[in-house]
Amino acid sequence: MFAAHSSPDFVELLTGDLPNRSVGERGRIVRDVSALFMDHVANYSPAHVELFDRVLMSLIDEVDQQIRIHLAERFAHVDNAPRGVVRHLASDDEIKVAGPLLSSSSCLDDEFLIESARNKSQEHLLAISSRQAIGCRVTDVLVDRGNDQVVLTLAGNKGAEFSATGCALVVERAKDNHDIARVIWNRDDIPRQQVLVLLAKASDAVRRKLEAEDGQRAREVADAVKIGSQKLQEKSQESWANYAKARSRVEALQQSGGLSEAHILTFARAGEFEAVVTAISEMSRLSPGDVERMLLDEDTDRLLIVSKAIGLSWTTLKQVALLMIKPSPTEPAHWEQLQAKYRSIQRVAAAKTLQFHLLRQKALGSR
Repeated sequence: MFAAHSSPDFVELLTGDLPNRSVGERGRIVRDVSALFMDHVANYSPAHVELFDRVLMSLIDEVDQQIRIHLAERFAHVDNAPRGVVRHLASDDEIKVAGPLLSSSSCLDDEFLIESARNKSQEHLLAISSRQAIGCRVTDVLVDRGNDQVVLTLAGNKGAEFSATGCALVVERAKDNHDIARVIWNRDDIPRQQVLVLLAKASDAVRRKLEAEDGQRAREVADAVKIGSQKLQEKSQESWANYAKARSRVEALQQSGGLSEAHILTFARAGEFEAVVTAISEMSRLSPGDVERMLLDEDTDRLLIVSKAIGLSWTTLKQVALLMIKPSPTEPAHWEQLQAKYRSIQRVAAAKTLQFHLLRQKALGSR
């Protein structure tokens, strides 16, 4: 059926003498051509699709906005829609035209979406953030440039992938936005340490606000918030799937010959935060929640002392430190200073300090 219309004459018949055609006639031609395409969309070869692309591209700027909206809505869910037309419509500054394609079309690749996210309006970014699947390169731009509504939609989209950079950015955005924080907390693909950073930052924000408003009362409430945050952290840890796996692995290692520093180094190099926490907890007898807080603390003194007490080498300690979500300093001087400080700690003294801490925690727990 289509072969009869697949020659250059067909294109000329439709597009010839355009200056003398009314806007209504051009719109009717676009509707008819798009209807013809949709009627047999499954049967067209790439050459046929290319012909439709040429015809529609020659008309698309000669019709009114309603026709462009009609065309965008028809092609939004068509996998082999004419590529040129789709990209042209998706680049439209009018969101009613671009929106259906930005949110649904499989014809748009990541490069196109990234360019749109960098240059278009927040409404365009919002449409992209609702796509069924979004690669991490696209989410990086959306989180960096999008407003709170864009980030909230993106965070709630289970099909959105986040890079390490994207995770850090969205956690930073969430600390001052309760709705984003709640959505991030409920995602199971955000690394545990980043969720804990979010909890800590949210608690700090509450504390700072209270201290600015009141004195003693603010400190009392801030202490309650801190305790509540720790309990929430420990409760969430119990139900965190990766912790169940980590505990099983560590238990199996203990039964088959014992847990060693080499295992912690392997876990850290693989980026397995939960396994590192569980292993250090077993070797130090600190609670997993306490180990998490120690690893996330900006002050590294406790980490150095506990690591020395359980016999970790500098190589392993550095690898563990690199796990943290806070950007690790890259200057050689930083690591040299930290290494010198670690070497200056005597293991016997570190073991006594750890033992004192454990006894204190036990006494507090019994009270």
